[in-house]
Amino acid sequence: MNTTEINFAIAEACGWDVKGKIPDFCNDLNAMAVVQTMLTDSEEAEYDAELDIRVCLTPGAFVWQATARQRAEAFLRVIGKWKDDPGSGIDAAEYRMEDR
Repeated sequence: MNTTEINFAIAEACGWDVKGKIPDFCNDLNAMAVVQTMLTDSEEAEYDAELDIRVCLTPGAFVWQATARQRAEAFLRVIGKWKDDPGSGIDAAEYRMEDR
């Protein structure tokens, strides 16, 4: 997904009017902090696991260092709105926490 698709998907998932100006979730940690508060407890646990996958596989990295874009992707994956790019050759399921 590109930045525009991500921003619109998050705005729609949060019930925001996508016809108006929406935050740049991919580049705004403050906007993602607001979005994170919308997760249920179980979704929050899955979100943390998704961030762990995306960030902590980099040597020396910690979850709290996740970029806004990494947080946006993790959020969309948790709520089932992430769309893998066709032909990327990546099977998202193989990177799930329970499979590691």
